[in-house]
Amino acid sequence: MGLAGGAAFPSGRGDAVTIAAVALLLSFAIRLWLPRVGSVCPRLLTPLILGILAAPLPPAAPLFLPGGPLAISGRIVGAPRPHPGRGAGESTLRVRLGALAVDGRALPGELDLSLAGDPPLGRGDRIEVLARVAVPGRVWVSHPDHMRGIGRSPAGALDRARRHLRQRLLRTLPRRAAVWSCALLLGDRALLDEETTRTFRATGQTHLLAISGMHVALLIAIARAIERRLPGPGPGRRRGRALAAAAILAYAGLAGGDPPVLRSALFAAIALLCARGGGRPRLPELLVLTLLLLGAATGAGGEWSFWLTFGAVAGIAVVSTSAEGRDPAPVERGRVARAARGLRIALGAWLGAQVVLVWITPEVVLLGPLITIILSPWLAAMLVGAIVALLPGTPALVAEPLELLARLGEGIAAAADQLPGTPWTLPPIPPLAASLIFAALLASLARRRRSAVLLIAAALVAVLAAPRPPRPALLVPDLARGQGAFILGESAILLLDAGSIDHAEGGARTLRDLLWRAGGAHIDLVVLSHAHGDHVLALPGLLARLPVGRVAVGPRFGESDLGRAIEGCVRRAGVPLSHLAAGARLRVGGFEIEALHPPASLPPGMRPSANDDSLVVRVRGEGIDLLAPGDLQGPGLASVFPPDIGWLILPHHGRDAPGGEAWLRAARPELAVSVGGETPSAELRAILAAIGARWREPAPGAPVLETLERPGDR
Repeated sequence: MGLAGGAAFPSGRGDAVTIAAVALLLSFAIRLWLPRVGSVCPRLLTPLILGILAAPLPPAAPLFLPGGPLAISGRIVGAPRPHPGRGAGESTLRVRLGALAVDGRALPGELDLSLAGDPPLGRGDRIEVLARVAVPGRVWVSHPDHMRGIGRSPAGALDRARRHLRQRLLRTLPRRAAVWSCALLLGDRALLDEETTRTFRATGQTHLLAISGMHVALLIAIARAIERRLPGPGPGRRRGRALAAAAILAYAGLAGGDPPVLRSALFAAIALLCARGGGRPRLPELLVLTLLLLGAATGAGGEWSFWLTFGAVAGIAVVSTSAEGRDPAPVERGRVARAARGLRIALGAWLGAQVVLVWITPEVVLLGPLITIILSPWLAAMLVGAIVALLPGTPALVAEPLELLARLGEGIAAAADQLPGTPWTLPPIPPLAASLIFAALLASLARRRRSAVLLIAAALVAVLAAPRPPRPALLVPDLARGQGAFILGESAILLLDAGSIDHAEGGARTLRDLLWRAGGAHIDLVVLSHAHGDHVLALPGLLARLPVGRVAVGPRFGESDLGRAIEGCVRRAGVPLSHLAAGARLRVGGFEIEALHPPASLPPGMRPSANDDSLVVRVRGEGIDLLAPGDLQGPGLASVFPPDIGWLILPHHGRDAPGGEAWLRAARPELAVSVGGETPSAELRAILAAIGARWREPAPGAPVLETLERPGDR
């Protein structure tokens, strides 16, 4: 897609300093040849060099440790972030450790650590802990006495200051007002409840929860409004801009130094330091250039978040450049002119980000800019209230207003979530076409109508020239420890199992995005084999994101707690739920789904495991003949024997099972697909080779796509 060009530049702190030095030399050469542009280069390079030095290095690979108590020492390399604990009022602190030593042995990599309570830690500090593995890549320290600090770093002073401010807000404000103040002012958004976070994400407002450009811009506007109202003469323009730039950079560090807030603070500092008098000499172009250099020097050019920021800044540059030099009408001067310009810049930033976002996900909220505009005054009021609450003697004055404001913001987001178009999924058109459409809207906003017409024409060509996705097809993504397989037909789209215990939201976003890229925007039938997390956890997210026609489960699916919860989600979504037992048939489009297992009833006292009670289905139609046995194994597998299987999803993720080899020899599939993050054993692969079957498994970022050479029923 050509968006990750910055990744080709050197990365690492040493290379970053080298690039900064080269840029400094180039600035003097530019000043000699282009005095007008070169006059701002020294001011430009100051925040650029600061950003290169402060930007985080690419993270090391996560470290996976065996279970059991472990003595771990290391240096904190990520900003400590609080998270709600398991009980009411409990909290944990999550940090990332590098320079590790485990049981006295140095190991490469990094490790996520969850600490009980909220100890005063910061980046650069060294600690020793007695911990146990909670999940792969994360360890848990269950008691504060099991952690000991062995060295503090001056770099961690800002993190300890943030901890002090966080505890002050949590101690002096009501719970809802406190967590919102911590999230919006300090970046500790993990304290918000999951439902609030989901609502803001569904309405396209996650940028309000992550401290970034909007927060920095509002803080600058608040500071300028206060400065204009102070009595007496203020500092000189140049000194005031320098102090404001330093304060913004310090705030970025106080808020945790995450890439979005760091980049936003750097751009704001550049704008302040480069501005000369009331003019902005080629400032938009300088901002875009600085962003590219910064991403190249720090290795961030390979990250999608970087290119989202680049798109937003480029959108601001396009809109700002188009407005320069235009003599406003009398009605546009003053406050009206500032408001109109601010609105155009905000829309330009949103459209510029969408040009990149459509390559990542189809989830684009069309009403997002309008909702953001409505919530902007609320965000400014919350930020002012949170700042005032940190002053001595003021929490009692602002506690109730902040609580009411927090409820108001949640109410606005919840109401917006009920509007049509939120969330809104792009139709299955090529990402290039969607990107060109948003670029055309940006050009129109910048009053470049000829460019807008050309971009729309290019988008139409991209739609017409795009190859049609193959149908019918089997599409299997990499869900790590999880399972899900799409059958894409001309008449219907089926999903066999839907879950992952490694992917966020159970793999719902991964499945939805993969389907969208294959040209699908709905699912006609979801078949869940049994109520284990690696087979079902994606369904709630899919129900929230896509139209689903029907869900089919086994006869005893709802007897477990997880099964009952999944059935409840299906019913609340208003989706029909079918319980299939051996012998049942279901027709969806041109496909016939036949249940081969389990039986509708069992002998008294017999309770098989969830694996052995898996719903096994055979799907036939449109040239496809596929068997999906779930996690069935052993005697249950022996009872399922359809002759002449075309395609087979290997039972129980391809693991060895008693009698599995003999069953596979008798089934003789044409194609066997392994899912669930486990590669079949050498013996199983040898059997597949002996019977002439092809074997496929998805790899990270490379799903299995299998199509038929000849259409028509088998």
